[in-house]
Amino acid sequence: MNYKDLLQIFYTITLIVLDLAGAYLISKIGARIKAGIEDEKKKQIVDEIEDVVTEAVCYTNQAFVDKLKATGKFDKEAQIKAFNTAMATALTHLTPAAQRYIQDNYESLEQYLEPKIETTVKLQKQSVY
Repeated sequence: MNYKDLLQIFYTITLIVLDLAGAYLISKIGARIKAGIEDEKKKQIVDEIEDVVTEAVCYTNQAFVDKLKATGKFDKEAQIKAFNTAMATALTHLTPAAQRYIQDNYESLEQYLEPKIETTVKLQKQSVY
């Protein structure tokens, strides 16, 4: 095993640990938000939305971003594609109840999800360092 192989193994393990740490941080932040929500049904919907966004970002990282970063090809265009992939994944996995909740309480699904996706990405990046 050479240095590059060890570095690749270390990188892979680090990404897995960081994905888990990012999910943990997001769940902690979500717990604070949920403390102010009284209705159990709304809590379930908020939980679902958080889970869907976290899973969409993790999926995008594993399926797309990590590979491009490993080859040094993660540029601005790739960032936009990664964001659009995470958004599309989140939108397709939200239940109708969650979509209705967002539409009833916020301007649009995309405007609601965009900062959540960006925050999730940022939290995962911060957990890397």
